[in-house]
Amino acid sequence: KSGYTKILKTCERVLRDGYSYDWVDTCCIDKSSSAGLSEAINSMFRWHQRSAACYAYLADVKPTGSHSSFPKSRWFTRGRTLQELLAPDDVLF
Repeated sequence: KSGYTKILKTCERVLRDGYSYDWVDTCCIDKSSSAGLSEAINSMFRWHQRSAACYAYLADVKPTGSHSSFPKSRWFTRGRTLQELLAPDDVLF
C-alpha cells in the first residue's frame, strides 16, 4: 500500500540523514469536537517543536525542477500544516 511505502521511504531517508529514529504522523484528527481538535493541535505542535527536523512529503508535487505545483499542493490545506511549518527548526520537503 502507498502508506506503507511512505513510511518505509521515510525510515530510509532519516537513517541516511543520520537520525536513529523517526515519528510518522499518519493519524486523522477528529474535527467534530473543538476540544479534541485543540488538544490534537497543541500536542502536534509540541511533537514538531521537539523534533530535530520535520520532513514534509508532498505526494502531489513532482520533482521535475518546476516549482509551480508546490503552492497548489494539498499539503497546504491540511489542519496540521501550520504546526509543521512553525514548530520545528528545520523543515525539509
